[in-house]
Amino acid sequence: MFELGLGEVALAFTAASSKTDQAAIAQLLAEHGPDGFVPAWLQHRGVAWALDLIPNLVNLEKSQ
Repeated sequence: MFELGLGEVALAFTAASSKTDQAAIAQLLAEHGPDGFVPAWLQHRGVAWALDLIPNLVNLEKSQ
């Protein structure tokens, strides 16, 4: 066994593989769409405080 030393925010995204998590992801994507998923997911995981720390990613171009 090993530990990656991830913080709360990283764990919100990387430790989300249960069936319950997958259902919540699907529901949040349906409700908020891809652009609103990150804020909704962080709120769902109880780390909404991190929203101020994450840069605005809207200006990134999507890969073609």
